[in-house]
Amino acid sequence: MFKQRILLQLSVKGDIRFVSHHDLMRVLGRAARRAGLPVAMSEGFNPRQKISLLLARGVGVASESEFAEMDLDEWVSAGETARRLNDKLPEGLRVVSAHLGHPRERHRAVSIDYHVSCRGELTFAQHDAETLLGGPEVWVRRVRRKAGKPTRVRRVNIRPLIKSIHVDERSVDMSLMVSDQGTTRPEEVWEALGGNTESLLAECSVTRTDMKLSPPL
Repeated sequence: MFKQRILLQLSVKGDIRFVSHHDLMRVLGRAARRAGLPVAMSEGFNPRQKISLLLARGVGVASESEFAEMDLDEWVSAGETARRLNDKLPEGLRVVSAHLGHPRERHRAVSIDYHVSCRGELTFAQHDAETLLGGPEVWVRRVRRKAGKPTRVRRVNIRPLIKSIHVDERSVDMSLMVSDQGTTRPEEVWEALGGNTESLLAECSVTRTDMKLSPPL
């Protein structure tokens, strides 16, 4: 049985922001092995390292505040864990801070802040954000795909998940809630404001600036 849980805060910048959620966990796992950290393993026929990222990050989204939990079956201090990992992590991925976690209590994300910075002026303004926030419903279409083909389309009201939006000439700051049913994505809010997803990906950079957890650090 493991003796310790470490809560890691990570930053994801540069080219590694294009690495998927699952591949980023593999990167963390390989770095932990190379660092000689005694990561606990799951049981069963296909044992895996007990490392988990708290919330999936969209491909291409940079982050100043990603969180991962790592279970160890031997005692290593949080500071030493961070130091050894940073020695082995690739460029662009760094441990910002490390804390001891409760071995029987997992953290979960409750809100996320994003900053979107664009090269050109936006096609919407703050009054569009105020109109959106003033209503009870903001409906978006979500398409589930398998092998590149749509298998299910559903409509979701994301308004309860939007905490705040602030629009400047070339940037947007948004704070989004995380519920038991999930959260919304920056591109969904962008489209709801009247923006185009293609322009978001081609002309803007998206960064997670903060993630609040429960229980709090």
